[in-house]
Amino acid sequence: MRVLVIPDIHLEIDKADKVLEKEAFDKVVFLGDYFDDFGDTVEQNEEVAKWIMKKAKKKSHIMLLGNHDMAYYSSGLGSNKFLCSGFSYKKSLLINKHMDWSKLKTHFFADKILYTHAGLNNFFVHRSWSKISHIKKFLKETDERLARWTDNVKNARGLNIFGCGRIRGGDQPVGGLTWNDFREHEPIPFLRQVFGHTRRDGFVREKGHDFCIDTGLQHYAIVEDGYIQICKI
Repeated sequence: MRVLVIPDIHLEIDKADKVLEKEAFDKVVFLGDYFDDFGDTVEQNEEVAKWIMKKAKKKSHIMLLGNHDMAYYSSGLGSNKFLCSGFSYKKSLLINKHMDWSKLKTHFFADKILYTHAGLNNFFVHRSWSKISHIKKFLKETDERLARWTDNVKNARGLNIFGCGRIRGGDQPVGGLTWNDFREHEPIPFLRQVFGHTRRDGFVREKGHDFCIDTGLQHYAIVEDGYIQICKI
């Protein structure tokens, strides 16, 4: 399978579309953080929401949730649990007018590689786990907890997997799937990962066998037969 990976967009949908036109792929994984940027407008964010919904209709397109997306997801449910920088209630009203959040995913597996917004830190892995099947079960249970919270926002049990770590000003030891910072990232020995979230303009970073490809949308990745190729936009 040839997987195209596009990291944090932050409103730059035109740039993302150019990559889609340029590259052939079986699946394309968007790593989340579609919304918010310095000096943005509510109208720009509304257009991005429409764009996401068009992309999400395609079976080949995997749209992941980032921390900025979780902010608007939670706000649309009447909760402020996942708010982050750049968020505004004016933007939230227009974004949630168009979004069907059930179309977005927390993670994606392909060819034994895990794709998430910010990476799964080994902090969350039980010491007895040694197989990818253990991680898949854990993430399935994570999705079930998120679904229960969506149905009842007063029930927030188990959602620290989406929380913010102390290094980013949160109250957790480390960040979860949408907040894990590359500086605190601890790889999982038996798992390969590709993620974004921790931006460093111009530089893709590698730790263990994991790649952080958030470079301010200066790069994207192509993954085929287990080989990860970094491409410059």
